[in-house]
Amino acid sequence: MLNEFEKSHLFKAAAGTVGQDAGASLNSVRWMVGGPMADAIWFGVAGVLLMAGTAAGHVIWKRRLNLAGITTLPGLLIISTTVGGFLAAPFWWFDLPASFAWDLPPLAARMLSAASLAFGVAGLLVLRRPEQGPCRFYNTMLAFCLVPLAMAAVIFDIERFDFGLPVTYGFFAVVLVLSTSSLSALFPPMEIVRVPRAAKAPEPPSPSLRTGFVFLAAAFGVWGVALFVLPDELSGLWSLWPGDTLTSRLNAATKLALAAAFAMAVRDRQHVAPALLFASVYGFGVLAACLVSLVEGDTGPRGFAAVFGALGATSTAMLAARHRSRDSAP
Repeated sequence: MLNEFEKSHLFKAAAGTVGQDAGASLNSVRWMVGGPMADAIWFGVAGVLLMAGTAAGHVIWKRRLNLAGITTLPGLLIISTTVGGFLAAPFWWFDLPASFAWDLPPLAARMLSAASLAFGVAGLLVLRRPEQGPCRFYNTMLAFCLVPLAMAAVIFDIERFDFGLPVTYGFFAVVLVLSTSSLSALFPPMEIVRVPRAAKAPEPPSPSLRTGFVFLAAAFGVWGVALFVLPDELSGLWSLWPGDTLTSRLNAATKLALAAAFAMAVRDRQHVAPALLFASVYGFGVLAACLVSLVEGDTGPRGFAAVFGALGATSTAMLAARHRSRDSAP
């Protein structure tokens, strides 16, 4: 017959054994949910969703794209980038480990999510009424964003990538395909984009808009190039990640896309709406990302919050004014 003391020790020993077994089981579950197996599963799921979304988009928009003279490759490029933009945004916003090819700081991941969403929304606008000009506009933005990033990643920052992870190969595959496709779609000799014989001459926007777009194109162009060339030297408002050259260049890529968008809007008024929409979504997205970081105690992104909040508000106001003026036109 066991006394109370012996019963107590026997119970604690049994409980400890059960606790160890439960802990081991929990660790196994955590490995399944957040470990290498989960990374591979999530990467596979994302790939399937991207292909399914692109196929569905091709069915939906194929006829419109063909009527506009947009052949299969540039059409699929816009559709896949649009679908991928919406698909990747939540993964990057929550900074899921399986969602990117190197360890991004949380703020950088959320800013990347904002850029992804902006490309998705701008792509929807282009696909809503596909024409040669807007499709070329979208491909140009994509090329300015991805081509410099791909070159810099391979030449300067290749050691940052873990080639034991499937997402690394996915990153280079996506960047390579989108970079080469967007460049190919920009050159008529490649016979990828058919230009109609009776193409309209570009109509520039109003002088005040042109002045504003010239300023924005120059500002974001200088900012983006400076971040690419001097990622270690810039800090403060210029860069939030001095020393992290790959993340700084990733952030610079979207600034080059903004510069390209505003530069094209200077010359042709049909590019005004997609440029402003892209800037609006990205500006408010970066503002939201900075506010989350500020709530978490990071005081660094205050300047970014002010700059991109102003960009989002100004772009939205200009879009609204443009919409009102079109509605009031006879």
